Formats: sequence, structure tokens, C-alpha cells
Amino acid sequence: MDMLNKEKLLNIISKYPLLNQCFSKYIIWFCDSVKEDDYDEYDLITVLKNTNEHFRLPSLEKGLNQSRNILKMNEKKFCNTFGFTKDLLTNEREKIHDVLAEPQFVLTLNKKIHFRDIEKLPRSIQINKNKIPNSDFIATLNKKKWAIEIKTIRFGKVNTSQNNHSREASWFYNMFLNNAINKIKEHKGRLFTQLDNACKHYNCEKRMLGLYYRRLAPSTFMPRNRYYDAIGILRKKYPILDYICVKTYFGDIYIK
Repeated sequence: MDMLNKEKLLNIISKYPLLNQCFSKYIIWFCDSVKEDDYDEYDLITVLKNTNEHFRLPSLEKGLNQSRNILKMNEKKFCNTFGFTKDLLTNEREKIHDVLAEPQFVLTLNKKIHFRDIEKLPRSIQINKNKIPNSDFIATLNKKKWAIEIKTIRFGKVNTSQNNHSREASWFYNMFLNNAINKIKEHKGRLFTQLDNACKHYNCEKRMLGLYYRRLAPSTFMPRNRYYDAIGILRKKYPILDYICVKTYFGDIYIK
């Protein structure tokens, strides 16, 4: 495998001002830190290395700029707020998708659900000398203020030729539902604390959970009606949530 040409990668990304702001530091870190054998495990680097994949870059630039404009942020603040300049600098291969999830979800909130006045919140709320956990966003819908928390669900790669479970119609449904419940319960149900704190501090009336997952197999094989079935179960299990929105690998949106 050939060594990466750092200057070449930086030159490619420099053609896109916001991507350059967001990812140039990451590219430098990557070229200096990641072993050759692991290059293909990092999606952005794979796109930059393969000229046939460069068509994805203008779309990503456009989407992130739309998100930035909705949030009324300049490029530097946008990159810093969503962790592009710090959180990405890790050997965790999936981290780039976690970092991209929130700004991409802003487009879903605005264009698909028609939220307005979307504001990205700081990670914590200062109360006297203490800091308490905060939700990701607040926004307005139907003249009501909402506290919104976004969570990503990671699915492992599924080899359908070797995994007999993948042939069962309910397997991906059960997988999605169990992973969603585990994500909600993560860190002793911290997301409910985040939403409660935001509701009290910003005078919100409603709570919404956004679930984003990005693996190809569940997005392909799970029927549309099963998403709504799963969301219905989650709503009954967690009635404090006024909305649950699921965004799939392909960008399909399910809300209930």
C-alpha cells in the first residue's frame, strides 16, 4: 500500500472552504499518526484517495454550509462547536460519523420537520459554580420550544452470506430496537437528564430524541412499517419523549 501524500490530500480538500476548515487538521493528524494498514478503515481518507469518490465532496460541502447557515455560525465557530478540530483527532474509526451526525441532523430538523430558530447548545449549563449536562439543541416548532438530543446507533458490519440471522425478517428490527433501547439507557439514562436540564434552563415545553444510524444492511433490509412499529414501542416505553425521529443510512426519515 502506498504512503499517503499529505500535501496532495490537503490540496484536494482546499478546494472546499468549509471542508478545508473542518478537516485539514484531521488530515495532517491522520497522515502523521495512522498506520498504513489501517488507511482503508477511515472513510474520509478513502474518499480523498479515490478520485472516483471525489463527487461526494461538493455535496458534503453544500450540506455542511446549509447547516452552518441555519445555525448562523461562521466557519471557525461551526468547526469548533461540532468538534471537527479536536474530537476527530482519535484512532476511533467511526468518530467522523459521530461528528458529522449533529450538523447533518440540523438539516433534517429544519427541512424535513420544519423546526425554526435552531440553536446548538454548549455541552453543559453553568449553574452557580456547577456544570450540569445539556441537550444538543433547542428549536421552535408550532410555536413551542423543544429540547432536542441526538444519539447515534452503531451497527457492526453484517455478512449476509455467513449470518443465518440476517435471513430472518425480524432480525434487523430486533437489532435496531435493542440497540436503540441500549443507547437510550446509556450512562444511566443521561439523555433524560440532558433534556430535563435544557427544558428547565431554556423554558422548553417539549422533548425530542433523534436517532441516527448509518449501517447499510439494516437500512436496506428493515421494512418501512417496522421503523414505525419500533418507534411506537419506544414512545410507549419512554412517554416523556414527545417526538422520536429516526434517520437511516440512506437519509430516510421516520418520525412518530
